[in-house]
Amino acid sequence: MDGYFDELQKDIDNFNLPEDTNAIDKIKGMLLTGKRFYWYYQEDLDFFKEEECDIKDYLGDIFSGIVVPRPGIYRPYEIDVEDAIVICDNTPTEMDEPEVEWITLGRILNNPDLVEFFEEVK
Repeated sequence: MDGYFDELQKDIDNFNLPEDTNAIDKIKGMLLTGKRFYWYYQEDLDFFKEEECDIKDYLGDIFSGIVVPRPGIYRPYEIDVEDAIVICDNTPTEMDEPEVEWITLGRILNNPDLVEFFEEVK
């Protein structure tokens, strides 16, 4: 974990993430404190298509996490993209003891292979 929070802080301070502002359109839902979001990449989508399955029927098998504002920000309403941190507690990898990862939403959106970042619709 050496340097982990230093890298997170660099991303928090980097208001140029995501580099492609069109990536913000991949967000489906309101960024509210404590709300769970799910996301997947093209590779994940391709796998589920190959299996002839709808990826959204397998939310437990894709990335998910809770959205919170960065330290020092209080938002009782929607969080701005540059102020959002995602506490990722579910990954598609099969792990006995998955690690919790803190990542800025800007860093997630910065991956060009990201397909969608969405809240569960019930």
